[in-house]
Amino acid sequence: MGKPALAWLRTRIGLVRQPAGFKLCYRLAVFQAEALQNRCFSGSRLNQAGLGSVCRNLKVFKQLYCKSLWRRILSSQIKLIASDMDHTLLTEAGELPPNFNDYVIKLQKFGVHFVIASGRPLCTLYKMFSAIKRKIIFIADNGGVISYKGKVIFKSLLNPQDYQSMIRFTKEHTDGIPVLCGLETGYMEKKHKSYKNYLNKFYSKIHFVEDFEKLNVQACKFTVYFPNKNSGEEYEKTFKPQYNGVFSVTVGDTIWIDIMNNGIDKGGAMRFLGDYLHLTADQMMAFGDTYNDIEMLQSVKHSYVVKNASQDMRRYANFEADSNENFGVIKILDKLIKELETPAV
Repeated sequence: MGKPALAWLRTRIGLVRQPAGFKLCYRLAVFQAEALQNRCFSGSRLNQAGLGSVCRNLKVFKQLYCKSLWRRILSSQIKLIASDMDHTLLTEAGELPPNFNDYVIKLQKFGVHFVIASGRPLCTLYKMFSAIKRKIIFIADNGGVISYKGKVIFKSLLNPQDYQSMIRFTKEHTDGIPVLCGLETGYMEKKHKSYKNYLNKFYSKIHFVEDFEKLNVQACKFTVYFPNKNSGEEYEKTFKPQYNGVFSVTVGDTIWIDIMNNGIDKGGAMRFLGDYLHLTADQMMAFGDTYNDIEMLQSVKHSYVVKNASQDMRRYANFEADSNENFGVIKILDKLIKELETPAV
């Protein structure tokens, strides 16, 4: 089978990367096309006539492939689904999809855990999902804290000397605003109180202090907020040379840089949950859109980027979901739930 033909079909059905079983489904589609179109293939490559025939019969291929794909997903018994928040699960207005809680409850009935994986602190996530917080697993602070059934089962605390050094470095070398992420609240200097209303969307509790550098509290993440939307530039120019390899440093959107203990990220949190719940990568699914989701997408077999993700994120996922504005995550969940509700034949 010719590589150009294979690549063409992958593009037409919207696959980001070729998952296991694709070639088998492709061969089935070839067989169908040959039977229907009287040998539309010449040798192992598509000729011009054959290409047109496959175009007309692409629907057959998609039906065969999608049926095989979902049977394979169900046969692997998906038991855990994780989703990023901003620009993935949430709309651009920061709203959850309609009836989101109902989807979580339905999945739970089938023994499927739903995980919110976010850079936001745990206290904020608890407030956002107060009605179902014991039904959701939370990966907060990019993996710095994990909560299961309302209880913290993992936390990785920064050394106070380390985050004090980060505060000084940020103030001396960047125009960013330091935010220390405690387990119960966020901490900022009083001189930045004008940003409170905006930042409360991400930090439901913020304690403003006079002297930031005298803080000695439990914290699992140090964050820098960039009102000028230059976090990517500052990461490459300033934070990556200073901290890469010593701490986990990641970029969130255009306004955040997050620093955690080395080895702490969403992917590490997913592996922790896999061990904790006795699940394999084949039994986990994840959705993301940006750089702090990379490790999470790489840690599972059924990985999706949403359609609105940046182009360079597509190489880290096996599939593409519709955009956050079109509730892409929910569309996949809805399809999975319907398949789970359908009696096995």
